[in-house]
Amino acid sequence: MRLKAFRKIGDPQPIDQDVAVVLVEGMDGKPVMVSCDLGNGVVHSAHAADAEFNRVLKALGFDKLVVTDVIDKSLSSPDKLPKLLDGPFAQ
Repeated sequence: MRLKAFRKIGDPQPIDQDVAVVLVEGMDGKPVMVSCDLGNGVVHSAHAADAEFNRVLKALGFDKLVVTDVIDKSLSSPDKLPKLLDGPFAQ
C-alpha cells in the first residue's frame, strides 16, 4: 500500500512511501490506528475503539495493549459534541 503522511495541515510535500503496515500512535506513544496491506489491493484497518483492535495489533506482532474508555452517550449527537476552541477545525 502507499502511505502519504503530511508533517502539518496544508503541507504540499507529503512523506510518500510504499509500506506493508502503518501504526499511528498518539503523542503519548499509545496506538490509535493500524492498517495492514493483505495483498491483492486489500487493506485492513482497525481503530483503538474497535473491539478487534488489540487482536489485530497482536496478530501483526505489536506487543501493546490498548484500553479505551466509553465517552458519555449524551455526547453522541453532533449538536452536543464539545466545540473545538482552536486549530484548523475550530467551530
